[in-house]
Amino acid sequence: MSVAMKEPLRMNTTITLSIAIAGVFLCNFVSFAEEEKRTFVPELNGYASVETGEIMKGYSWMYNSSTGEVDHGWVQRAFIGLCADVAVNDRFRILVGAEGMLNFSFNLGNRLNDQYLETQRPLLKFSIWHGEGVYSFGDLERPLLQVEAGFFPYKYNAEARNFGEYLFRTGCYPGIIINRFDRAYADLLGVRVGNTIGGRFNHHLFLTSEITDFLFPPGDFSLSYIADFSLPGILTVGGGTSLYRLLSINKRITTPKDRETAYSITNVRTITDDFGNPAEIGDTSYLSFSGIKLMGRLSFDIKGVVPLDFIRKLFGEEDLKLYCETAVLGVKNYSNTIDTSKNYYDELRKRVPVTVGFNVPAFRCLEVLNIEVEYYDSDYPNGFRRSFKDQFPLPDLENSQAVHEKLKWSVYAKRTIGSHFSLIGQVANDHFIPTSHTLIMGKGSQDLQDVTLRHGDWWWATKMVVHF
Repeated sequence: MSVAMKEPLRMNTTITLSIAIAGVFLCNFVSFAEEEKRTFVPELNGYASVETGEIMKGYSWMYNSSTGEVDHGWVQRAFIGLCADVAVNDRFRILVGAEGMLNFSFNLGNRLNDQYLETQRPLLKFSIWHGEGVYSFGDLERPLLQVEAGFFPYKYNAEARNFGEYLFRTGCYPGIIINRFDRAYADLLGVRVGNTIGGRFNHHLFLTSEITDFLFPPGDFSLSYIADFSLPGILTVGGGTSLYRLLSINKRITTPKDRETAYSITNVRTITDDFGNPAEIGDTSYLSFSGIKLMGRLSFDIKGVVPLDFIRKLFGEEDLKLYCETAVLGVKNYSNTIDTSKNYYDELRKRVPVTVGFNVPAFRCLEVLNIEVEYYDSDYPNGFRRSFKDQFPLPDLENSQAVHEKLKWSVYAKRTIGSHFSLIGQVANDHFIPTSHTLIMGKGSQDLQDVTLRHGDWWWATKMVVHF
């Protein structure tokens, strides 16, 4: 379970209902707790952090409405979080926490008139960090079954620093990818059930509600399964699948019936209309946000096969790890027989991102020095515009004149000093979408597309964290 900070959660009625459902599960856990009276002494932990960075070269119409060019765009945020971990008994734990974010809007640009006054002020937001219960069945050392329910961070690929974690950090149609600086994990709302067999095979089943920013429609439930097998210190092989948006909260939103989303007409037949004229009708099929995602990953620690102890001692724990992860963001192909110019999802290979990463030897000077590259052969830039604004399962076609980069890269470094202080840095051309809070005609405004969109675009970021 990750303890990293996350982006603020935007609550709506559906999400509130989902949290209430999760609360019912927590109540069920409580029924397993010992009935004896006791005093609960929570274990408190938290942190404060400051992030600063600069988009050296990028592309954003929100930042520069005339050319879209970003030249040395400053980004800055600060966080603070506090979590209480309560052991109700030996088997049942409750974690409750909140966090705040102080954000300086990226959308400064040259918009300095009164209409954009809010861009000159930092925006303070509070959100949920943890709100979960964890119950273990059977042997406490090796639980027969562990159940986690509520709102919780989850990370299945321990090696991923920026890219990867595709099963929970992507859309399906369109195949959107989400990156957060130093937050290579997902926030889940729902239930996880899992266990470990023989100390080497781990598997987990999830029922989760969609709450990710900009991934509409919100609230749909997905059923996912993840498993991995490991030879400790040498090799890990894992995979998983997600029946993404299997249970729709509103089918009219999950599968919108519109001329923009229609892709085929079958069972065409001729009828006579009210005026006695022949007319053709048929069964129309429509694109949907839902689909099936697949994921596979592999991690190999070169140190595990080095026979000489004195050589292994030269390297840090994270050095010399090589890993990869890939996914299929929707196994079904949609071929548009109505309008072939709208064949957005007709080739599976264009919905398959691949990440390869390597931890460069830092010889204990750094906790980790990581390089990752990602190749994603999508025809469309990574963006949320059509899915968020129009609520259609369509790729982002706006600003298509800015040819997007298919080969992404990232360099990440971390140094921990003592037990309470960490320094983190990153340089990347990734899927970073900066946070804005400009007011336009009384409404919020936000970039919905990668800012390091093209070849040659890049940004850097640093972070100072105090743990307590």
